[in-house]
Amino acid sequence: SWMGLTFLILFGSLVGFTCYAWLLRNAPISLVSTYACINPLVAILLGSLLDREPLTVQILLAAVVIIGSVLLINLSRQLKARARSPVTVK
Repeated sequence: SWMGLTFLILFGSLVGFTCYAWLLRNAPISLVSTYACINPLVAILLGSLLDREPLTVQILLAAVVIIGSVLLINLSRQLKARARSPVTVK
């Protein structure tokens, strides 16, 4: 368990923080805010793939709800951007 904790502290935090910092520089804030929702899903999938942790129906339903909410956030951002952009007629 100590090795697992050390791995998560060193590599998990390092990779997570690096990805977050990159997103802050290269993506809109509304997109960066969804990172906090997606990150746990990645952890669940990696745990399932690498450590054979069980994926229950409740976990899968929660994942679908989270992914759906992130999609709605990004869709609304795109629709607002389109509404603000001028329409060109040919």
